[in-house]
Amino acid sequence: AASGDTSTLRHGFFSGDDFHRTHDPKMNKITVRDLVIDGKNRLWIISHEDGVFILHKESTQRLTVQNGLADDQIWSFLEDTDGNIWMGSMSGITKFGKKPFELYDSDSGLPGKDILSVFAAKTGEIWGGTYKGPFVINPGRNLLIYENAPGIPSDAPTVFEITSDQAGSTWLGTYYGITLF
Repeated sequence: AASGDTSTLRHGFFSGDDFHRTHDPKMNKITVRDLVIDGKNRLWIISHEDGVFILHKESTQRLTVQNGLADDQIWSFLEDTDGNIWMGSMSGITKFGKKPFELYDSDSGLPGKDILSVFAAKTGEIWGGTYKGPFVINPGRNLLIYENAPGIPSDAPTVFEITSDQAGSTWLGTYYGITLF
């Protein structure tokens, strides 16, 4: 493609000057929500409602509800320090790693099934934000729920964003501002 050419690529993508074909015709019609390069140099294409596509060298892999994803609409995404991929959706959080898919949802004890944000703490904990408040999955895969936590209003416990500082404090972005854990 010429410099400045913004035409749509059909069934492929450019990496530098090289064009890589994909073999999934569904990629021709997706709306892209997010793009992430993981630690293995794979491109993760998070679509609006068609699952996730993983591009690596000459191969394309598609993750959907049919092969284990919690939902085809992914809202949040992260790679933890062990190389596991965590994807939050309207139906829970899916862990994609060395084992087959692991699903955490309201049946597993999450405060809500709508996972708005995911964050990997330096301690190995996976934090998540829902409309009903935050939760933590610790390295032993135990679930901690923060219902009625100080600083999170009970009438609007939604957690949109999560991050931490160098001291290890966790910051939550909520409807009513910021909460520090």
